[in-house]
Amino acid sequence: MPALVAGQPLRSKHCSSCDICVDRMDHHCVWINNCVGSGNQRMFNIFCICQTIALAIFSFFAFKGVCVWLWLCVAVSRL
Repeated sequence: MPALVAGQPLRSKHCSSCDICVDRMDHHCVWINNCVGSGNQRMFNIFCICQTIALAIFSFFAFKGVCVWLWLCVAVSRL
C-alpha cells in the first residue's frame, strides 16, 4: 500500500508501474512510458491527435501508391 494514503488528494492514485502518486490519474500509457494525469493530460491529447493525423496522411499516400501500382499493372497487362 502506498505511503501517501492518509494525505492523498481527491482523484489521485498510486501507479504500480511508475511507483509514484499521480494527481487526477487517468491511466499509465506504455507509448509515452508515463502516467497521464493532471500535469500532462493536454499534451497527451495533442499527442493522440497528431498520431491520428499522421496515420491519416500515411494511409492516404499509401492507398494512392497502391492505386497507381494497380493502374500500371492493368496498363501493362493490356499491352
